[in-house]
Amino acid sequence: MDFRQLENFIEVSEQLSFTKAANNLYISQQGISKSIKSLEAELGVPLFFRTASTISLTDYGTILLPYAKDLVKIYSTALMQINTEKNKDTDTIRIGFTQGMANFLPDNLLRDYTQGHPDVKLAIREFSDMDVDSALLTGEIDIGFCVAPIDEKRLCVHHTHVMNVYFMLSEQHPLSSQSAIDMRQLKNDTFIAFGENKKGHLSFLERCRKAGFVPDVGITAADIGLIMNLCAQNMGVGIYVGEQEVSLPGLKILPDKLHNWEYTIHICTAAEHGVNETEAEFIRCFCQW
Repeated sequence: MDFRQLENFIEVSEQLSFTKAANNLYISQQGISKSIKSLEAELGVPLFFRTASTISLTDYGTILLPYAKDLVKIYSTALMQINTEKNKDTDTIRIGFTQGMANFLPDNLLRDYTQGHPDVKLAIREFSDMDVDSALLTGEIDIGFCVAPIDEKRLCVHHTHVMNVYFMLSEQHPLSSQSAIDMRQLKNDTFIAFGENKKGHLSFLERCRKAGFVPDVGITAADIGLIMNLCAQNMGVGIYVGEQEVSLPGLKILPDKLHNWEYTIHICTAAEHGVNETEAEFIRCFCQW
C-alpha cells in the first residue's frame, strides 16, 4: 500500500466514477483501475461494487475511507515538515521544472536573476508535469513551474504564462510546405510524445479525439532534444511548445489550422508552505515572463 494508491482510492470514492477520478488526477482510466485492483489484492477484499454503469463502496471500502484520508493527510504533513527541516537554508531555492521546459524558458531570466542575487543558490530539478505538483505538496521543492490544470485548493498560483502549441514536422514530411495543418490530416501519422499519464499527453489525446481519431504514438521519450532529433529524421510528428518563429534545423513548426492550442504554465507554491522573502523575490523576477 502506498500514498498514491490511497489518493486514487479516495478520489474514486468521492467521484464514484473511475473516469472522473482519472481526469481529476490527470492519469489514465486504465492506470487508476490498476491501482485500485492492486490495493484490493493487497487487502484481500473488494473496495467497490462494480456494474456496467455504476460503482459504489463496499462495507470494506466504507471502513477504509476515513482512515485513508487521515493517512494521506498525516503522510503529506510529515513529508512537508521533514523536507522543510532538511532545507532550512533560506539562501537556497529548490525549483521544479516540467521536463523540457528549460528549452523554452527565456535564458535572460535565470541569468539576470543569478547575476542580481549572487548569494542565492538555485537547486533546479526536472519532473514530469504531474510530479511537479506532487513535489510541491510534499515539500520536496519550494517553487514549481506547473502545467495547467492544477489543484488551486492545495497550490497557490503566483504567475501564469501561456504559450502556443504547434506541430513539429520534418522538412521531409509531405505537409511541411503548408502554413498550417488541420489535425485530421495527421490521423494516419505516427506521433512522438512524452508518454502516458502526463497532463500534456492527456490534452493531446483529447485533441485527437475531437478530431475524430485515436493517435498512433509509436515512440515516447522524456527528452525534448531526442524528440526533436527523431522528428527531424521524419520518424514521426511531435508537439512543440513555444514560439513558431524559432529556427530548428531540419524541422518545420506549424500551427493548428482550426484551433488555437494553448499550453499554460503556473508558477506555484504549496498553499501550506508559505513564501519567504528570497522566494518572493525570485517569483517577482519571473513575473516578467
